[in-house]
Amino acid sequence: MPGAADLMPGAQDERLDPRVAREAAQWLMRMHPAAEPDEAERRACLAWRASHAQHELAWQRAQQFNDRFVVLPPELGKAALGRKTVRQRRQAVTKLALLLTMAPAGMLAYKHMPVAAWRAAYRTATGERRSVQLADGSRVEMNTGTAFDVVIDDVQRLVLLHEGELLIETAPDSHGALRPFRVRTDEGFIRAIGTRFNVRRDAAWSEVAVFEGAVEVAAGEGKRIVAADEQLRFTAHGLAATEPLVSHQAAWVDGMLQADDQTLAAFAAELTRHRRGWIRCDPAVAGLRISGSFQLDDTDQVLRAVAATLPVKIRFHTPYLATIVPA
Repeated sequence: MPGAADLMPGAQDERLDPRVAREAAQWLMRMHPAAEPDEAERRACLAWRASHAQHELAWQRAQQFNDRFVVLPPELGKAALGRKTVRQRRQAVTKLALLLTMAPAGMLAYKHMPVAAWRAAYRTATGERRSVQLADGSRVEMNTGTAFDVVIDDVQRLVLLHEGELLIETAPDSHGALRPFRVRTDEGFIRAIGTRFNVRRDAAWSEVAVFEGAVEVAAGEGKRIVAADEQLRFTAHGLAATEPLVSHQAAWVDGMLQADDQTLAAFAAELTRHRRGWIRCDPAVAGLRISGSFQLDDTDQVLRAVAATLPVKIRFHTPYLATIVPA
């Protein structure tokens, strides 16, 4: 049976037929350990998955959604199937099927951390922020959905950023060897030069923003010094142009999301990083502009504030899926 990596290119972005999505949700419910599936049911499930490529894709997505959001509660197995439990099972299957059908293409991969991130020594969940002090005295602020490891030994101080965003304030190295402080992402290396800086990794790019001191960025075949009040995006292929620092780049540390004449689509994508679920933006309103400061600890309230200031309304389909549509 093919895994997610074995599916045809682009399959992970494929929209699912609502009927197939509901069947996948039903099969996932029937195959839950609490439902005590027998051998005949397992074979029937395998046959359904093998009968069409979209069946297997729907099955994989259903597993990933449920692993992250626990849409199908474990207690809704075969035991005690009273009228209330049957109704709860139907509601759970309907919610999962709706998520499978309506979730924006590519967003599952965006929300689903790689294996290295799940195994990282330091992690934050969606909507969580955390402060960490490293063994050398450096301070690290972690944004939502972040995972990193650290290696501090006799020759180096190395942060391995797998996913997410960090604000780092490096401490002077008291070690006699004056070990360099570096951050590595899949796209390149950042070497700190006595500094306070922000590093973000998102999909296939990384970005560094420098508030104090300077950093040296190495990516592809290039190297560049990024000074205070500058920021730079880079990929594994090289460096983009250095740009002036966006003043509110690290507003998230104070639990704020700052928008400065931002498109509504871009704002919704950024807000989604801090929400357990997804926010879809209807193309009819995606180009509307928004400015302001918003508290990240209540994303529902942020959405209501958006609806109060722009000609839009918010539809909450499930606790995990909201859509911004024209008013």
